[in-house]
Amino acid sequence: MKKILRFIENSTTGIAAICLVLIVFARAHYSSAFARSWDAVDFALGVQSFNLLDMQPHFPGYPYFILGGMLMDNFVNDPALALSVWNSVLSLSSIIPMWLIYKRYLPMSRAIMAVALSQSIPFLNIIIASPMSEGMAYTVMWWYIWSLVLALEKGKYSFDLLSLLLFSILMGVRLSYLPLSIGILIIWYKRWKEKGGTHVLEQAGVAIIFQLFWVYPLVLSVGGIGSFEYIATEFVKGHFTGWGGSIATEEDPFFIRAITFLWGNILWVGLSLKTVIILLLYSTLVFYNVYRPLNLSYHKLWWSLLMAYTVWAFFAQNVDKPRHILPVVVILIAVFLMRSLQSRSRGVLWISTILLIVQTILSIQYVEKQATELPATYQLAQYIERQSEPLKIYTWEEERVLQYVGVSKAFEKVQTYALFEQNARSQRAKGKTVYVTERVVRGFSQQGVDTSSFTPVKQFDSDNIFDPIYSDITLFKWIMSS
Repeated sequence: MKKILRFIENSTTGIAAICLVLIVFARAHYSSAFARSWDAVDFALGVQSFNLLDMQPHFPGYPYFILGGMLMDNFVNDPALALSVWNSVLSLSSIIPMWLIYKRYLPMSRAIMAVALSQSIPFLNIIIASPMSEGMAYTVMWWYIWSLVLALEKGKYSFDLLSLLLFSILMGVRLSYLPLSIGILIIWYKRWKEKGGTHVLEQAGVAIIFQLFWVYPLVLSVGGIGSFEYIATEFVKGHFTGWGGSIATEEDPFFIRAITFLWGNILWVGLSLKTVIILLLYSTLVFYNVYRPLNLSYHKLWWSLLMAYTVWAFFAQNVDKPRHILPVVVILIAVFLMRSLQSRSRGVLWISTILLIVQTILSIQYVEKQATELPATYQLAQYIERQSEPLKIYTWEEERVLQYVGVSKAFEKVQTYALFEQNARSQRAKGKTVYVTERVVRGFSQQGVDTSSFTPVKQFDSDNIFDPIYSDITLFKWIMSS
């Protein structure tokens, strides 16, 4: 029996290693050059010419992420692709802290399996292979969590400082990961009981200095603290009262938002990528381990990180964009694997292996699809360029992508019907055909405007996993009323 178990262990370890290599290669090879969304365009433009005042990128500037893109752009000469490649290359280093954590709780073969499973999450790989800051934030987050575990375990001042430094880098990559600062607070509470309040105040001062490493250059870049404060205030105001899509501006009932967040974003997209077999395999592992105790030191740290970010993502983030829940999925799976792979059951090992193979196949398929299939916004741009007639198109947020890809036809972002009608009539008087996108028509309808004068002429589709907001775009022609 021991020989059989050892053979199974050895076989699954080899499979895990092969899958890990395939995933790493696929992420690098299929890094996407498409700036699909408003945010992605902001990042790409920031690589070309960093300017916080012009939203290149938008506040808070994501300086470490943009700096990495600038570095990589010297080799690939494409800003969006540079950011994607930077994410993919940097994500290699996340294997190190992941391994250092897993091997604390699992035998070597199981730790390798845990690393491979964590790296093969399809939704994660889609994000890493795209020009979005979550890809780099994921890698820094793993290093940060490892430093927290080390600081709690060793109790040395140098490891406390390492946590503060890595948290500063994390904030310079993705400010919305701020709730993960609860890990620092846990360390400070422990140090306060051990060494007193003065020691904690000293660390707080060091933490501020570390944050100034990236904040101060941004302040200088916009001309001073006054300008920076104004930009920050406007950003926060917009995020929590308008375009940000927090619970304060959500029109759906609380229950619907909760279902979208927990089922739609975390389980159906983030965990399983809309694949029933992955959901069933995870459910089977849960069944195997439902009565198994959690043998995990510093489990309060893990649960605190998970709960703090989950609450933040639910109340303050846009549930229409599943990428905001990435830390929830990553931490949840990490805790789950550290628990389930402690089991010596052959069933758990084989289910984990099947799960790994399925996740690896899906990851490769989807990162390739993301890198090769045109987004709906790009399809719209190409269609407009092919039209021989003089025209003008009025858009919503699609305007940012059209600007980035260099559409030569006239286009303009519009939000109110009164301004549209005045401008569009002058365009028609010049002999131009007037087009609008579906989001514009929808916005006019919400303003109480009769939209029967808009006729659909063309529809563009892409995968809503890559483009949750603009995966389907319908182009309308405006028939001017008398």
